[in-house]
Order: sequence, then C-alpha cells, then structure tokens
Amino acid sequence: MKVSRIAILGLAAGTSAQQAMEIFPGVKIDGYEIDPEIIKVGSEYFAMGDDDLTVYAKDARAGLSQSSHLYDIVSVDAYRPPYIPWHLTTVEFFEEIRAHLSDKGTLVINVARIFNDRRLVDALYQTIGSVFEDVYVVDLPDSLNTMIFATKKSSNFNNLIQNYIVVQDTEEPDQLLLQTLEVAILNQQPNPDAGVVFTDDLAPVEWITNSMVFDLIFSDNMDALQ
Repeated sequence: MKVSRIAILGLAAGTSAQQAMEIFPGVKIDGYEIDPEIIKVGSEYFAMGDDDLTVYAKDARAGLSQSSHLYDIVSVDAYRPPYIPWHLTTVEFFEEIRAHLSDKGTLVINVARIFNDRRLVDALYQTIGSVFEDVYVVDLPDSLNTMIFATKKSSNFNNLIQNYIVVQDTEEPDQLLLQTLEVAILNQQPNPDAGVVFTDDLAPVEWITNSMVFDLIFSDNMDALQ
C-alpha cells in the first residue's frame, strides 16, 4: 500500500513528521498542534519547514473535522499524562478519524501505561474497538509507552511479518522502517478483554489517570522511575 497522506494530531516540534517523510518519500503530511509556541520552536530549532508538511495551529479534533482530505495514516500523539484531553479519547472522536481515513487507512495512537497498570490502554482499546474493524496493542520496550493500531478494514497482524520480509529483501532497505517493524512484531500484547468505553457524554479519563498516578506514588515502584 502506498502512503500518500498522513495526519499527525499532536505535531509538537515535528520529529514524527520528519521520520514519516524519511520512510515514505513524497508523502504529504498535515500536522495539527494547538500551541503556536511549540510550532515556532519546531520551525526554529528542528527544521520543521518541509514543503510536504502543512502545519495547522488548531485543536486536533476541530482541525481534523475541517479537513477535506482522506488520510492513509492518522497518528494521535497528543497525550501528555496525566493531562490528557478527554475529547481526544471518545467514540465520537475516533468516528471522526475513521471518516477521514482512506479505505485501507490506519489509526496509530501513543498511550501511556504505568508498569502493569494498563487501565488507560484497556479503556482506549475498547473505545477504539467499538469504531474500528481490528485493533492491535504493542508495548514499546524500555518505556512506559504503548502503541495502539487500528485498521478501517479487516486486517491480520501476521501480515506485518510478511511486510517485514518484503522490506528486508529490497536492495536498500530502510533501516528505520525495519527497526519499527521489528519492535511491533516482537512486542505485540494480548488484546484486553475489559475496559471503559469513553464517549462525549462520559469520559472519566482524568479519574483514571489520577488514580494511576496515586497508586504509583503509594506503591513500591517509585524507585524504578529514577
């Protein structure tokens, strides 16, 4: 599948956009970042000025709803625990994303966990799963980050292995792409069987994240974060 256009919700200083352009030469990217000062920093210090990147100083959900494009990938990287914008966690938000994906489009979202406390991951898995056909969970090693992938149409995680073989057999394989595929293949997690479904009417994200933080503070795991 050729990746022609990507939306990044939570562009920050543009690092993920640069990585995407390295892997998919010529791809068009729409980046949404609510803080103009962060955009300014990205432009001044991170060379965020590529002609293929269009930057919007807008709220991610509002900006996406106004877009006339369909995207092959929508990446959500707007969570900064414990401060997570609840309106970017709901069924209605993910329905908006699905409506802006191409037929073979994929959602990828960066979610935090705290060691074995996966309540936020589980809730988002269930919420996204109520909108998308197939959903996959991958823990990033040596971090507290989990990636959730969701496809608009039916898919199979084993296809990732086949794609890895195809990339590896090319004359000059992209090493960043190979490394990314390896991490995903080796760190897929079992799909959670429970979790809250967030909606615009009820999205107790703050309650969950605050509870996770307080449980950590009063646990024996604080030293592990040093």
